[in-house]
Amino acid sequence: MSAYRSQYHIEDAFKQMKDPHFLGWSPMFQWTDSKIQVHAFCCVLALLLTSLLQRELARKGERLSINRMLEELGGIRETMVVYPRKPGRRKNPTTTCLTRMSALQQRLFALLGLDRFTPATH
Repeated sequence: MSAYRSQYHIEDAFKQMKDPHFLGWSPMFQWTDSKIQVHAFCCVLALLLTSLLQRELARKGERLSINRMLEELGGIRETMVVYPRKPGRRKNPTTTCLTRMSALQQRLFALLGLDRFTPATH
């Protein structure tokens, strides 16, 4: 009986694989069996990883669909400005900034600890 109740999870996974916007199976530009198998592996791996991310966010109190989660995270952009190198310096000075984030994007950014990937100014 519990398997029947959980069937919607499997159906939702197949629905995700058919959605061409984020985790879609198609378009597939491979013709050989080995390349199709690799493509299938990558699609299933992407579904698994996004499902784990969705689960982690739900565990932290933020329940979103996979599409909404990916839309919100995909809307976070980072810009890096590279300044001309000064004489005698080996590296160009840089600075980074994030785009303005909605309240939901800020929560996701904080819940996932994404600030640890934002490089410091050099």
